[in-house]
Amino acid sequence: MGRRKIDEMLLSAFGWVPARVALGMLTFFGFVNQFMVRVNLSVAIVAMVHQNKTVEEVQAQCVMGSLYIHGVAWPSMHALLSRWIPPIERPRFIAFAYLATTLSVTFTLPLCGVIIDWHGWEAVFYTTGVLCLIWCLLWFALMHDSPGTHPRISHEEREHIEMSVAAGGSSKRTGSGIPWRPISTSMPVWAIIVCDMGNTFGLSIYLTQLPTYMRNVLGFSIKKNGLLSGLPFLCRYVGGIISSTVGDWLLSRGCLSIVNTRRIFSAVAMLGPTVVLVGVAYSGCDPALTVSLLCLSMFLNGAITTSQLVNHTDIAPNFSGTLFGISNTFASIASFISPVAVAAIIKNQQTMTQWHNVFWMCVPIYAACEIFYLAFCSGTVQPWNYAGQHRRHAQEEEAERDGPEAAALQ
Repeated sequence: MGRRKIDEMLLSAFGWVPARVALGMLTFFGFVNQFMVRVNLSVAIVAMVHQNKTVEEVQAQCVMGSLYIHGVAWPSMHALLSRWIPPIERPRFIAFAYLATTLSVTFTLPLCGVIIDWHGWEAVFYTTGVLCLIWCLLWFALMHDSPGTHPRISHEEREHIEMSVAAGGSSKRTGSGIPWRPISTSMPVWAIIVCDMGNTFGLSIYLTQLPTYMRNVLGFSIKKNGLLSGLPFLCRYVGGIISSTVGDWLLSRGCLSIVNTRRIFSAVAMLGPTVVLVGVAYSGCDPALTVSLLCLSMFLNGAITTSQLVNHTDIAPNFSGTLFGISNTFASIASFISPVAVAAIIKNQQTMTQWHNVFWMCVPIYAACEIFYLAFCSGTVQPWNYAGQHRRHAQEEEAERDGPEAAALQ
């Protein structure tokens, strides 16, 4: 069966579904599957590694931190975002689809706890692996690079998307190369990088260390551990949906500029957890209070969808995938360092005092990175977003004047 026949069948079955809605659903389940594979180790490691096994514990934490390195899905998705999603809808799309990662944490943690309790830790890897393979088949069958190449999109939706993204600075045909020097010297780019590093450092501690904290300090069983460890991430997803909706509403009505919207919501996402973590450090051994504060911290951090996480497409939509790849690389370094730093602070002593020191470590990191972001972020398309386009257009026009032979040489 050829691709054309498959497209005809899909058009008859799903032609009524807007193309970017289908993209959103595929992206949602893609990120859910991606994080299921990543998160299952956070719970399985509790069952795999005995407490007070120093060498094994540090090795396991290093493995969990290094899993962020495989995040090619994020920058590639950001490149599609600038082609497919109108600027005013991007924070909501990111909140719904990208933060599916945190929603995945919400049900993967308790699901893995139940699977381990019933069938052992090996079963969680088989379960998540099969789900990922199923999603890959759907993605390759249904996804297309741009609205112009999509065989099932309506004319109205295609026109709306292409006009909106063009007004936001996206070009159908970019320049012949990446402007590395302007990117490397751009302070708005560095603002995104620094903010991403600070946010990922704190988030990776929640992601990789929370089950250990729940078990060794608060004394929860592996099954209850998974359920309670997932609650903060559910709150983060809800916070992302609410903040993105409010942010887009404020922008669409002209109440705030793009840059002020990014600043306000980044302050909520970064400084909010900073204050709450101080409360966690002094919450003592009260499990209900500790879990409630952790949930509040993650709820506030959901506002990152309306700030740093979408800011790449504000300043350079033509290179948003490249910018995300750069910032994600630096963030991966931070996520690799964070579990090692936790191990150095804990020093094989699973006590409330040692974990208070871990939470205090996050406070200045969150605050310093956010101050840098507030000082240097931007909501304006940068001049280098259009780098090389004039030269490329000039070459194409010259080739057209000289005839098809010259055009072929170009």
